[in-house]
Amino acid sequence: MSRQKIMIIDDEIDITNVFKEILTNAGYDVECFNDPLKALAECNINHNKYILIISDVRMPKMSGIELVKNISEIDDKIKVILMTAFDVTGEELKEVKIEKFLNKPIYLKKLVDIVKMSLSD
Repeated sequence: MSRQKIMIIDDEIDITNVFKEILTNAGYDVECFNDPLKALAECNINHNKYILIISDVRMPKMSGIELVKNISEIDDKIKVILMTAFDVTGEELKEVKIEKFLNKPIYLKKLVDIVKMSLSD
């Protein structure tokens, strides 16, 4: 099975819906989760479907940083973009390997450009 899907994880449904629409229109296959524990369960089962994860940092139940650590243990080939509207220390980000860190609000054209750059490596 070739990796082709993008997983978007954010507790705000509006964000996942808009990101999915924009990235789907740009030609990507996108799956969204509003619960990081459900996203982690999906990765446990189908990790080799995913080429990229875009996750919020601050979410209930599990932070995006914890989520990325867990996913990296399952499959370290999945690329990661983290995003947040809050301040995050460099110390926190050192704990995980990420392609890019984005501050919200995120301009949608910039999101598509960053996804293209992340996947062209």
